[in-house]
Amino acid sequence: HGPANGWVQFINTRNAPNTNFVFIHPGGYTDDAGNNPSNILYECNSAYGISTTGLESLPGSRYIIFVGGNAGRTFTDLPVGHSPDFISALPLGTMPVRWFYEDENALQIEFIPCANDAIIARVDNLDALTHPPLDVSYIYSNRNAMTSEGGFLDDMIIDPPSPATSGGILFADFHLNEETNSAGTLKANLGFISLTNDENSPQNHFYVVHPETPSYYWQSNNSHRGIVTTLNYDVGTDTFARPGGSKTGTRHILFVGHRDSGTETRFTFAPGYTDVSNDFIAVTKYDEQGYPCDADNPDKWYYDNGANVTSTFTLAANDFIVASVRSFNQSTSGVDQIVRWATPEAVTPTGERISSLVNRLTDERDGPTGYQQRFTTAETERGIIYERANAAFDAAADAHANVQFLFGLEDGEIKSYFYPELTYPFAEEAGYSPVPGTDALLMEGLSNTFFNYNDIWINTDIYNRHLDGSWSSNAIFRYANALGGFIDPLVWHKERDNPIGRTYIATLEARDLSDRNATTFYADMNAEGYGPNVAFTSVDESTPPNIPNRKPAGDLWIDTLEQRNHKYIYRTNTAWQSDQDASSSGYVFPGAGGINTWAQTVHVGTFDLASNNITGWWGVRDETVFGGIDHEARADASSAIQAAADAQAAADHEIIAFFADENSPPNGSTGNGDVWIVTDYAVVPGTAAANTTSIRVANNLTGTINATTASPGTRFWHVSPENAIGLSYIENYSSGVSG
Repeated sequence: HGPANGWVQFINTRNAPNTNFVFIHPGGYTDDAGNNPSNILYECNSAYGISTTGLESLPGSRYIIFVGGNAGRTFTDLPVGHSPDFISALPLGTMPVRWFYEDENALQIEFIPCANDAIIARVDNLDALTHPPLDVSYIYSNRNAMTSEGGFLDDMIIDPPSPATSGGILFADFHLNEETNSAGTLKANLGFISLTNDENSPQNHFYVVHPETPSYYWQSNNSHRGIVTTLNYDVGTDTFARPGGSKTGTRHILFVGHRDSGTETRFTFAPGYTDVSNDFIAVTKYDEQGYPCDADNPDKWYYDNGANVTSTFTLAANDFIVASVRSFNQSTSGVDQIVRWATPEAVTPTGERISSLVNRLTDERDGPTGYQQRFTTAETERGIIYERANAAFDAAADAHANVQFLFGLEDGEIKSYFYPELTYPFAEEAGYSPVPGTDALLMEGLSNTFFNYNDIWINTDIYNRHLDGSWSSNAIFRYANALGGFIDPLVWHKERDNPIGRTYIATLEARDLSDRNATTFYADMNAEGYGPNVAFTSVDESTPPNIPNRKPAGDLWIDTLEQRNHKYIYRTNTAWQSDQDASSSGYVFPGAGGINTWAQTVHVGTFDLASNNITGWWGVRDETVFGGIDHEARADASSAIQAAADAQAAADHEIIAFFADENSPPNGSTGNGDVWIVTDYAVVPGTAAANTTSIRVANNLTGTINATTASPGTRFWHVSPENAIGLSYIENYSSGVSG
């Protein structure tokens, strides 16, 4: 990677090529199938980098956006070698915001963001006169996850690329940075990988078994010096042991010695390497910039010919990868890491290797005092040896299966479960009623045949969350026996230091932290008097709300109806929060695509969590505007009260006005003509107009709502929408609320 003004490059030095890496999408969008995935893994290629052409000479900012989740779009006129998975873009305008990317000539081209696009960073040119022009960067994405021991996850992952098969059984040992000479003796040689079996003579002759069809096996007689690679950097001399060497990189060791029809002459090596292995080849699917050998043909790969990695070949049906090697640490010489995919050969209970057993049987058959004297015909002799060899390979296949079980791979994967305790996960996912005692239940110490060795369960019950929101490692469980092994009985055991579980709870904490934000809604109160739906938000004003709003409590709404700019806070009661905490994913999901909503009701007064007030939008204006006795309204109504006093039938000639909600009718009336304004619906929602049906007048006519403390009542409240004093009060009250 060289200097390039205005370019941004993403690399992972642990990968080869280092421009290839994994991006874990934050999730929270709705895909084409209507699903809402919480996380999606994408394999990214930053290629030559991401161009910010316009920042080479002008100050400004650009956002680095992941666009690799939608391969159907085309970003035209980008510079040659530009990353296909990331672009730099800038937003222009407001309501709605429009997004533009720059071509190689700094011309701005508009594009429409997709639901699974994600902003991961921002870069700035603060001073157009300085060079290089990019001064500051802001990283919004989390960095690579680490285990509790401090190891990076991608240190442990150098999986073979698809579509190559990997695994099988290899009756040989690997020797890094060593070759085998003509006498079968190992000697040092950087970048070589030698294969030997000490039980055989010569040592570089051994058997190989196919990973998918155990009846396919071959004897490799063409390993010769070993497998050559160009990973031959010598730290001691700061040079390469051979021309064309590399400090770092990854090679996959591919078995090609099946010699199927048409595959015998696929590989040609550089001069000086004609005596290297032709049964095993060092290969790679990608070039140094992360591009596949042939994007239209996934079976076409590169192979290492000893001098470079530019020669190509096509995968054959019985090719398979037995190991992956890499040079990662530049402070060490040659190859420094290996992951073996092929299982070693089995051993007998006495520790004898299968190769030794087969060789001993052969020696006894062919020796001068061996079994040959007892066999009457050569046919009988061959039959017995064939049966014994088959038994040996069956034992090797059984050992292979045991190793797979040991690593928790008997079902093809290590499964993870994120549920509270006492949950039936399979019934939960399939949507049927579980059968106690039969269906799989998540509980410490419990066993069920639906679970498999090494499966991981994260107990998402609220008691596994600390007060600061972090997750306790007590939430981590692994399915194993009491010693951590795979022999029955297997049950769920708490395993606080499990590296996979630690990674999971660290990811949950990161997501929880990103969820602790507040959203501001600018919207009109609708015609029915409701506020906006907080269940979903959108990326901008031009797209419909489709992103789940996981933490709505504390969100702000500015009511823009008639430019009155009233403010409301979304409050949630304890019942809503309990449902949220008890859910398997840590939040209450309202429904896909915005079909369902959370409460949108508008409330006035003071929200009291202790009283478990109703969840919804609560006004934040002064309390005297909303509840209690509206002193301003009463002062404005004093003249109307005085003018109407002579018209009242009250014996005490005094009129008392009450302002209270419908569930708290006042019982302090002292005479006929007293007025009660029902504050629950004194104002028509959406219009701020006075609702005259909220006027009540006390008199001694028979009624159902007692206006006094006497029992039986002597005076009752009656609806009186035309009462002059009530009209005066309601007009002033509605003016105070709407203003």
